[in-house]
Amino acid sequence: MLLMAAELGFRNIVGVEFSPHLARIARNNLASMGVDAGVVTGDAAEFAFPDDPMIVFMYNPFGALVMGKVMAKLAVHQHPVFVVYVNPKHESTFPASFIRIARFQDWAVWRKDAIAP
Repeated sequence: MLLMAAELGFRNIVGVEFSPHLARIARNNLASMGVDAGVVTGDAAEFAFPDDPMIVFMYNPFGALVMGKVMAKLAVHQHPVFVVYVNPKHESTFPASFIRIARFQDWAVWRKDAIAP
């Protein structure tokens, strides 16, 4: 997904991977393709999201507990957030501030507007 984001012209591309081994593979793949993207090794529930508008892509990456923690952090994000969620098994963890704007066979897109200062 990071490669696709780079090809589409996104900037400040960051992946979060819990497994150090898989994070290392991802970094090597990005470097071999000459792609300017980062891979953070760590727990997504603890990740400090950048203070910018964002598109977050998830392919059913974790269980309901971690998903709930990630979504709670995104709910208080000051900027607009779009979440593309493939195989959305835990969409019940989305706070009310997120509005589903598209639903397809096995994926959906949600939007949360900026929080007024």
